Amino acid sequence: MAISQSGGAQPKAEDPAATLPGPRCPKCGWSDVRMSRSKGALDAALLGALSMAPFRCRTCSHRFYRFHRRPVAG
Repeated sequence: MAISQSGGAQPKAEDPAATLPGPRCPKCGWSDVRMSRSKGALDAALLGALSMAPFRCRTCSHRFYRFHRRPVAG
């Protein structure tokens, strides 16, 4: 993060996480969502194979799936 002249922190343009929007709830449109747990081994295996992750909206409690890139171990 770079510090601006006004003293606030601003994200760098080359930081991909700063330019990508987070997931939004498809039901209510809020971005206050968190990753949710899988509903079993079969669900986890299928989601992992498809690179998808379950999310839950903290506002309306709607559960939905989005593509999710996992960090590469290195």
